Amino acid sequence: MEKKSTTQLPPETTLDPGRVSPALAKLVEGAGALGVALPPGASERFRSYLEEIARWRGRLNLTSASSDTEVVLRHFLDSLVPLAVLCPARGCRLADVGSGAGFPGVPMKIARPDLEVVLIEASRKRCAFLEEVRASLNLPDLAVRWSRAEEMGHAEGFREAFGVVVSRATARTAVSVELTLPLVEVGGAAVLLKGPAVEQEIGEIAALVGAMGASVEACEVRSFPEPGRKTAALVLRKHAPTPQPYPRRGPALGRPV
Repeated sequence: MEKKSTTQLPPETTLDPGRVSPALAKLVEGAGALGVALPPGASERFRSYLEEIARWRGRLNLTSASSDTEVVLRHFLDSLVPLAVLCPARGCRLADVGSGAGFPGVPMKIARPDLEVVLIEASRKRCAFLEEVRASLNLPDLAVRWSRAEEMGHAEGFREAFGVVVSRATARTAVSVELTLPLVEVGGAAVLLKGPAVEQEIGEIAALVGAMGASVEACEVRSFPEPGRKTAALVLRKHAPTPQPYPRRGPALGRPV
């Protein structure tokens, strides 16, 4: 796939205390600790994102976080972990499976505006929220698709069409594996954000990962300022086409091979 050329911009490392809230200051600090440099204008876009979350909170159960700082610490920083463990090529096409409130796809797009991001979400109401976020943030190459991931995995133009596929959904790890890998192009990778216990599941999912044409490349655990909280990024590298019938549907989804 032809990569888009974009102008390299200096990172957003300095903040005007009068313009940036304490929550956003924590975001920039935390991103720096992860090794992710936010581009100019990122703070304003994250501010708009926080405002949309607050505006929709009464209408839709997007997150249990009750403050901007909680959203930053529990969701925004967590969403930047894939960029810390895997550096997508410039202009890479990325899919976020089970995007929900836009995590991790929207924060990744704000941090890397050059990425072409597709948010896949099965809830019509959450898609309406994501469309509002897309319009409010005015980010190019950000699309919202109302669909189930097991259907998208078989759809022309989506199956094996993404350099990176991410998921932060609460599904079982084996289910996340089966929903993401069919969308990944050969040579690309899926990044699953899970709790640290996922390290103990690698042996259980190895056969399924292999059957889908991939292998476990890495499992990195990152710590955050919120006390006692860690996130694991499981990286699955695709080395061969995923055979039919993956992803399977119904009770077969995520079952051992």
